[in-house]
Amino acid sequence: MRLKQLQQANLVKTHYRLYKSGKKWCVAVVTLVGGSCLGVTLLTQPITANAATTTTTSISSATTDSTVTSVAPVSSVAVPSTSAAIVTSATGSAMSATTSSASSAMSATSALSAPATSAVAPVASGSVTSAATTTPTSSTSVPTSASPGSAVAASSTVASSTSTVPADSTVVTFGDAGVAAAVQSSLGVTGPVTIGDIRQFKGSIVSIGTDSNILLVNGTLAGIQALQYLPAKALVQLVTQYPSANIDLTPLIPVHFSEIGIMVHDMNAVNLAPLLKVDPSQLNEIQLVGSITPGITDYQTNADGLTNAQLAELSPWLTAIDNNDTYKSFNFDEGSLTDFSPLSGFTKMAYIVAVGQRLNVAEPVNLVIGQPAVFQPTPITGLKGESLTSKYEMTWNGAAPTSAGPTQTPLTKLADGSFEIPTAYQAVPNANWFTYGFNGIAHFNGNRADFITVNYPNNITFRYDSMIYQVANWQTAPQVYIRYLDSATNQLIQPFTSNPGKTIGTAYDFTKLTQLSGYRFLPTDSSPTTGSYTQDPQYLTFAFAKLPVPAGGVTVSYVDPTGQAIAPAKTITGNVGDTYTSAPISIPNYSYQQLGSGSLATTGTLPVTASKVVYQYVPVTVQRTVTYLDTTTQKILQQQKLTGDYQSTPVNPTLAPIKTYLAAGYQLVTSDFPATSSPFASPQLTGNYTVQLAHRQVTWQPNESLPLGMNLTRVITQTVSFRTASGRELAPSLSRKITFQRTATVDQVSGATQYSPWQAVETPTFTAITVPEFATYRSSLARISAVPVSALSADLAETVSYHPIQSTIKVDYQLAGSQRQLHPAVDLTGEVGQAYRVTAPVIAGYQVVTRELAGKFGVEPTRLVFDYVPVASTLPSATGRPMTVHSKSTGPVLLKKGTQPQVAQRLLPRQLPQTSEQQPPAIWKLLGLLLFGFVGPILVRKRH
Repeated sequence: MRLKQLQQANLVKTHYRLYKSGKKWCVAVVTLVGGSCLGVTLLTQPITANAATTTTTSISSATTDSTVTSVAPVSSVAVPSTSAAIVTSATGSAMSATTSSASSAMSATSALSAPATSAVAPVASGSVTSAATTTPTSSTSVPTSASPGSAVAASSTVASSTSTVPADSTVVTFGDAGVAAAVQSSLGVTGPVTIGDIRQFKGSIVSIGTDSNILLVNGTLAGIQALQYLPAKALVQLVTQYPSANIDLTPLIPVHFSEIGIMVHDMNAVNLAPLLKVDPSQLNEIQLVGSITPGITDYQTNADGLTNAQLAELSPWLTAIDNNDTYKSFNFDEGSLTDFSPLSGFTKMAYIVAVGQRLNVAEPVNLVIGQPAVFQPTPITGLKGESLTSKYEMTWNGAAPTSAGPTQTPLTKLADGSFEIPTAYQAVPNANWFTYGFNGIAHFNGNRADFITVNYPNNITFRYDSMIYQVANWQTAPQVYIRYLDSATNQLIQPFTSNPGKTIGTAYDFTKLTQLSGYRFLPTDSSPTTGSYTQDPQYLTFAFAKLPVPAGGVTVSYVDPTGQAIAPAKTITGNVGDTYTSAPISIPNYSYQQLGSGSLATTGTLPVTASKVVYQYVPVTVQRTVTYLDTTTQKILQQQKLTGDYQSTPVNPTLAPIKTYLAAGYQLVTSDFPATSSPFASPQLTGNYTVQLAHRQVTWQPNESLPLGMNLTRVITQTVSFRTASGRELAPSLSRKITFQRTATVDQVSGATQYSPWQAVETPTFTAITVPEFATYRSSLARISAVPVSALSADLAETVSYHPIQSTIKVDYQLAGSQRQLHPAVDLTGEVGQAYRVTAPVIAGYQVVTRELAGKFGVEPTRLVFDYVPVASTLPSATGRPMTVHSKSTGPVLLKKGTQPQVAQRLLPRQLPQTSEQQPPAIWKLLGLLLFGFVGPILVRKRH
């Protein structure tokens, strides 16, 4: 298959015809285009392992033998850098290198590549589902996975040879649509494939892809295991390619094949172990090809193809296939194979083709640009273990900087099995590799050395070509490196020197380079000074002995951290190269710490120039204790431990604590801590200092603005009130004050306050008071005595109570103008000054002259008289006519204390207590009676 693709390459069109006649293979090669077309095709590849190709074109399922998919050229070629890392596998190596741009002259073809294997999770194996219990699924579905080596699982799936055979109605689910379509086409069914369709197949071959129509499998091979139920004479032809190396081949195990073709770029990453379980008895063609691109894109460029280890793993199975009596074809194109000895068991007719091999070799070879280069090639081992290494043909050479790019240069075989490149050049600029191999079948130009063809007994034919990419150390000229060694110390006297030559084989003489100032050359201990330049760099050693030279001397000094000398220095003299030894010394109150800046080592050789060894010391550490004493309480406030270097002068450490104590209310009494000198000036390891502090006292006066809560003034107050029993104030209250004052002294540390005794501002006694008198009241006290007080006395409050004086009034009811009593007398009692009002009672047959009497109680007893006149009496009116008086009064009424009369007071013509007036003369009585007689009837009528 792959061989047929190579025949269709655009640049070299070579036709192969395989004739299956009897028990031998006949191959006729017809060359249509000669070697004039070859120069650019292979060498424009960027000889880069594990790098993606510049252009990749997938082969579609519609490709035929007569169809060629062209590959677009690229404008630049990627090449490995000089620092490329080379990784070699167990049986084949892979080259990994960074790439760089190539000249435009190499843009005619695409780049060689080996894309890295994708990390894709394994694709699930397929299943076969019974139509009686499960709805048929699409042929493109991806079923669940099956374990390696098994066909299908469960009763509803296609069983292995030891499982229950599924029913004819069982539907097969394929893991790839293309596989499903190919099986449907071969079986001649249009719907889902069933087990019955497989059993009832009448043909001989079920084709899943063909040599002319390779099937691209994007899914999995699941479902192919169902083809184990084909009739015994029917076989399966599998010709497939895959975009990823993550292929599960276990579904192939139970199936009987006539051909198995697997094409994938990263074949070295494919697990081929399941193939060992596939029945080899009817197989006649195996294709394990490391490419899925058309044409020669991957030709001799894929370092990730089939490996020697994989070939050795498959050798028992491949040997079993060879034992068949049919025509066998084995295609291992685009791999990384160099050892075919695992196929030594092949004994029957077979055609084995392994062209387009690519191998990266990590072992470097030294090459000089533009000069002959000899190298040991990678071995090639044939089927019988024989060496085919001597058949290497050519290398790619970039000698001519033309647009045509690199050219092929034939290799020269040497007697020792090595090869020589007549004139070696980098194939592309800055390459860190070189190539050797075969022009190849794809580029066959009529020279049989373009590839290897070996015919073994029993018509076994083996065809092979490869291209090896090996790491190279390209040099612009042959090199000799010289190092200059001091024989006494075995140390370099000066750095290596590079001494390039012109051509390999040219003689050199470095005698002049053995002259070093201050040294004597030692020929017997040195490399020869003469010789010839070689392909590999040479490394020469010239040994010397140092000549005596007076040294400048080494001064040994002893200093403190500031660089000040603390002991006398000494000087060591001698010749350059002589050894010297020094050591630190013991210095009182100092200890050695380290070598100072710019110091030589403590021991060594004397230099030409004056130098120094500086021993740096640190003072011993001394300790001082500072005690902070409270002289007020005689308590130690704190103790401060100070450490420092002997004679060092630290910043005064007492400043901050003293400041803190002052802020806390202390005052500094005294301190013996040195303020201007070092506290560590004394060599004693310990010492003590004392800082004395006292509580600061603040005294407050009464007239100052005092702190909150402080009281330095006390006022004692005497208040005297003059009130009646009912609370009426008879005179304004009398208030007198006596003031006391004191001072307060506050401790600013503890906050404790001390007060002075209270002192009276004036005499601390309230003098006696004579109680005021009132005419109508009698007081409870006649005098308030003097009262002495102190600051602790409470305020005094006195009330002088006054009681009213009682008085009486006698009320008589008598006939007017006589002493005759018409009604029993009534006695009225009240306080002096209290108002009264009396109403005359009604006495039958009599009319009172004055209805009501009112006034106030006096100090002296008083008498009131109501005068009555007969009711029928006719009194002269104001006009001289008689007037009749009537009365319906019910009796006398005494108004309650404090009430006011409703009628204006009318007084009898007698002396009244409140006014002491004289009664009016008799004429007035007569006029009163006349007036009463005139108005009396009117009043009576109004009442009625």
